Amino acid sequence: MTAEDALRALMREGRVTAPYAADMTGYKKSYIRQKLNEMANGGDVCKVYEGLYELVEDPWEDSDAE
Repeated sequence: MTAEDALRALMREGRVTAPYAADMTGYKKSYIRQKLNEMANGGDVCKVYEGLYELVEDPWEDSDAE
């Protein structure tokens, strides 16, 4: 599982901070911060407040499977 996959899985449960995400995923905090910034720049996550992120829309979620 990549760091991005782990972050998406974690953010399906709610908002995250880099320290929390690092603790929950086992990745280094600096690496998680980098990935969260990259994901925010790519539009996958939204920076709600300084250091607080949430998933915008899960690109892996199948919207037709209802």
